[in-house]
Amino acid sequence: MFQFKIKNIISYVFILSSCVLLSSCSSQKSQFKTFLKCGIAAAQLEQYEAEKQIGIKLEKWVRETQYDLSPREMSFLAQEVRNEMGIYGINSFEQFEIYVKTFNSSKCRKIHGQKKFELSNLMNDIFSN
Repeated sequence: MFQFKIKNIISYVFILSSCVLLSSCSSQKSQFKTFLKCGIAAAQLEQYEAEKQIGIKLEKWVRETQYDLSPREMSFLAQEVRNEMGIYGINSFEQFEIYVKTFNSSKCRKIHGQKKFELSNLMNDIFSN
């Protein structure tokens, strides 16, 4: 009977640790996708300083979490992110709105540390050249 209880305890510990591991993997995937979304938005809006900061923070995060993806997995995740952003099958202005909304989100601003993207900034850049 004592052996039975030990086996049950070991089974519960294994199941619990597996659940924790799986949830942390899911959390890491979600965090990685946030970096990708922010990076895509910054690149499309030509916010180079934001892109640089996102890259720096992503590199640090990958080192700290030891999150490891193959190039193939990364490509699939990037495609998944673009699909989630809803940028396909819509016109350029609607895509632009999605990029601005993503770039200005609190999650992305926390990562890139830049001020909100404003259309007036873009217009000033266009007309100053």
